[in-house]
Parts: sequence; structure tokens; C-alpha cells
Amino acid sequence: MTEMKASKKGKPIGGKSKTEAEKKKHGKVGLEGKRKHTKAGHDELKHEQKKAKTEEAEEREEISSRLNKLTGSILLQDKDVAERDAEISELFDHLKTKVAKYAQRHDMSRSIQACFRFGTEEMKDTILKELEGTIVSLCKNKYSVFMVIAFLRYSHDQQRMKILNELRSHVSRLGTHNCGARVLDFAFEACESSQAVPEQQVAQKKKQKKTTIAVKALSVPNLLKKLKMEFYGPELSVFADPAMSVSESKDPEKMMFDSLDLKKRRSVLTTLTRIATKQAEKGLLTYKFAQRVMWNLIRHCEDQISELKDEAVEETKILEKLIPLVAEACLPMISSKEGALAVARCIALGSAKERKKFCRALKGHVAELCFHEYGYIVLVTTINVVDDTVLLKKSVINELADLKFADTLYKSCMADKKEKLAHGKLSYLQILAPANSRYFTAPELQAITAAPGTSKKDPATKREEMKEIVQEVLIKVCSGHGSDMLLKQQGADMFVEVVAAFKDSSMIQEVLELVESTPAVLEDATGHRNIKRIVPLLDDESATKLLDVLKPNMLNYVSINRASFVVASLLEHQGTKQSLAKILADKKIAAALKKSGTAGSKVIQDLLLKI
Repeated sequence: MTEMKASKKGKPIGGKSKTEAEKKKHGKVGLEGKRKHTKAGHDELKHEQKKAKTEEAEEREEISSRLNKLTGSILLQDKDVAERDAEISELFDHLKTKVAKYAQRHDMSRSIQACFRFGTEEMKDTILKELEGTIVSLCKNKYSVFMVIAFLRYSHDQQRMKILNELRSHVSRLGTHNCGARVLDFAFEACESSQAVPEQQVAQKKKQKKTTIAVKALSVPNLLKKLKMEFYGPELSVFADPAMSVSESKDPEKMMFDSLDLKKRRSVLTTLTRIATKQAEKGLLTYKFAQRVMWNLIRHCEDQISELKDEAVEETKILEKLIPLVAEACLPMISSKEGALAVARCIALGSAKERKKFCRALKGHVAELCFHEYGYIVLVTTINVVDDTVLLKKSVINELADLKFADTLYKSCMADKKEKLAHGKLSYLQILAPANSRYFTAPELQAITAAPGTSKKDPATKREEMKEIVQEVLIKVCSGHGSDMLLKQQGADMFVEVVAAFKDSSMIQEVLELVESTPAVLEDATGHRNIKRIVPLLDDESATKLLDVLKPNMLNYVSINRASFVVASLLEHQGTKQSLAKILADKKIAAALKKSGTAGSKVIQDLLLKI
């Protein structure tokens, strides 16, 4: 009993049990020690890594700060050239072999831009070589996108070709990317001229002498045309007629699209619709290349509808989908010719409800659009196709009738055709002489024409309602300026149409006074033609007064070719026909008329035979 008690109080009975207990005990202690050791090592390792990262960040910040100071100094406008060159060399030494690493960082990419802008050609080539194969990814980064644009701006054609070649087969994706679209817009607009920046013109001329015929065939503009074709999908590059040269065509998209069969055309339209829709949803229709994509899609659909008639169900659905998208972005789209044409066609093709959306979007911007280089075509289309005259007056016509624009409108009337301001008068001429080929080109007339069955109101009734509103401002523009406007064709168009529309007595009196005080106007190439245009618009009393002005010098006028055409127009007027015939029967005048032999005198003689 004593032994048993002792065994219970002492060590466990049996050696094996003791050993296992000890092992477990020692093992547990060893594991705890190991854990303590491992945790301490882990903390130490973590501390070392953190310290290394901190040192690396501090070093990177120090380098970044030094490069930023260099970059800021380089970009100073009044910088000495020699000093700038030295700083550029120092900057390039820091960037060399690390360009790809720094390219997508907001601070370092700015340094790379400065180095590329002011660096030597060797520096530029080195930078582009280090970034070879990464241009597409750089186009999608919100910092490096500006660097790629700088590359295109400050490079010569051969360097541009390298950059643009990397974009091939990626255009459709970049065209729907918020950052990539910036690069494409700059490339298609600024690089189209294929000219290097002034700093590189000398180097460019030297390189052009060594350029081979093969390289010249694929110039920057030609390459850009090929890049534009990628928006059409693989169909054009695979199935288009190889005999057609994209580089030689002014309108390569239409040329290549027309070369496809119906099935492939519809495949192209599907691709364009997907791209245009995504661009509209992302707000990218502010870019001109995106506006061109939209315009091409609309006109291709219209061509298909005119060709297929009732079978063009798919094309009709596409247009129905596009019109609301264009309505939301109509003002930004007017920044380019293609964008303005796209907006104009959507207004012309849209329903009454959709046209109302466009009118509301234009409200408050009419004066600006009226004198805009491309905006006028949208206003003219709106005036031409919208039936709701109440809405039209509130959104468009009332703003056109504002007297504060009278001076600007007069300048527009007197401006040369090539000046941007010259388009301002066309919105008013559309009210006075709708869709007149004298004032609008064939493409413009095609753009402003409403789709069949979309306009139901009588055009003459609508015209009279609008004329009444703009009457005051138009008479104010023309009154007192007859002598200037009638001697310049651009101004005479407005003057003649205002006389025809309103028969204003003060303006007619100006014409009579001009002929009386300045007889030479009848010998002027422009003046005599415009007086002749006004004669049929005169009432009998005014025509008789004009004849009385001409009567004292009739002998001279029938001998002058240009003046004799004015006399002939009076001979056609019902109010002066008989009295003028009696005057021309005078022996001296008749003899001078026969002797003259001019084209105008022959017209007079032919008219006299009919009386």
C-alpha cells in the first residue's frame, strides 16, 4: 500500500509513459519556443522590408523632385538655348534605360515629354525605341496619353510613322476608350498635314532626300486613311476591291463601302453602329473623328434605304437608334463639318417628337450657330423641316429677329465667301428664299431636305409666318446700305431678297437714288446685274420712276452692253413696256441700237419685235 501510494505521489509507473510525457512536455515547450522565434524573425523581416520600401520611396521621391525641377526649368519660355541643352542632356541621362518604367507616372511622364520636345533626334529615337511595343497601353493611361500626344506633335514624319504603325489593328478599341480617343483625335486632325514642327524642319528635309519610293507611297496622311478604315471592321480590309487605292481617294470610306456586296455592307453597318453607340454613351462625340464615324454611318444607311426601299428594315432601325443619341450631343457635334451634317440629317429624318428635342437643345444658342462655320447648316435644316411654327418661333426665329445682331448680320452680308462670318446670312435667306440653289450648294441642299412624309405643313404658309418675325431686323440691316450692298454680290443677295419679300419703299427709293446719282452703277459688272434683278420686283409706279431716271441718257445706255440689259428688263416690265417702246422708237436711239451690236442691244431688239 505504501509503494502504491508512493507511486501515485511520485513519477508515473512505467518508463514508457514517463518518456512520452516528457516528450510531449518538451515538444510543447519547443514548439512554443519555435513559434516565438518565428514571430520575432517575421517581425524583423517585415521591418526590414518596410525600411527598404521607405528608402526606395525616399530615393524615388528625391529623383522625382530633381527631375521635376529640371523639367520646370527646361519649360521656361525665356530660357537660354545653351543652358536648356545642358539641362536636357542631364535629364536624358537620368531617363535613359528607364523610360518604359517612368512612362505611366504622372510626374515622370512630364519629364519625358520635355525631353522629347527639346531633345535631339538621337534622344527622340532612343525614347521611342525604349517604348516600342507599349504605345497602345500608354494611350490608355490617363497620364501617359498626353505623352503620346506630345510625341506626335513634336516628331517628324518617320517618327510619327513608327508611332502610328503601333496603333494599327487597335483603332476601333482606342476609338471607344476615354483616353485612347484623345490620341486618335489629335492624330487624325493635327498629323493629317504630314508636316514636322518648325524645330525639326531642317532635319526633315535632309531625311526626305534619302526616302525611298516605297516609303513615300505610305506617307502619314495615307497611313491615317488606312487607320480610319479600321472603324469599318475587317470587311473592308479583307473583302474590298484591291484595285481601289484608298490613298488616292478624297472619300475613301464611301468608295470602299460601295465596293462591297449587300451582306458585307450590312456587316460593316453593324460594326459602325456598335462603335458609334459606344462613343455616344461615353460622351466621345465631342471628338471630330467620332463625329465622322457617326456621319459615315448615317449616310451609308440613307444610301442603303434609297437603294433597297422597303427592304431596308435593318438600316431604318439603325437610324431610329442613332437619332436620340445625336440629339443628346447635337451642340458639341456642330464643331466639325461632318458632325454638323450628321445633326442636320438626324433633324431631317426624325419624327416631330424627335425634332422637338433638337429645337429645345438649340434654344439659346441660335445666334452663335447662325454665324458659325458649320452651325448654320443645322439652323437652315431646322427652319426647313420643322412644322411646328410655334416651337420654331420660340426656339429659333425669335432669336434671329433680335435687333442686337443687325450689325453682325450686315458684316456677314458683306463678307467674302471664304470668311467664316459669311454663312450668317444663309439662315435668313432660307426664310426669304427656301432651298434656293443660288445660295446653297448641292450637298447643302441634300443635307437640309426632309425625308419623304416627315413634313406636312404648307411651306408657303410657314414661310409667311416666319417672314413677319424677321422683317424688322432685315430692313434695318439693308436700309441705308443700298449703295454698298448692290455693288457687292454677297450683300446684293440679301438686299434683293428683302426687297422681294417686303417691298419696302425706303429701300426702293435707295435704288432709284443710286441709279440717278451714280449712273456708272449701270456699267458695273455686279451693279448692273443686281439692278436688273430688282426691276421685276418693282410696282408700276416705281418702275416708271426708274425709267424717268434713265430716259435723259437712253441714247448712251442702249449703246453700253451692261446698261442695255437693265433697259431690256424695263422693256419686259408690264408698267413700262409701252412707254419705253415709244422712247426706243426715236430715230437717233433706234440707229444707235442697231449700230451697237452688243448682246444687250440684241436682246432689246428681239423684245421690241414681240411688242
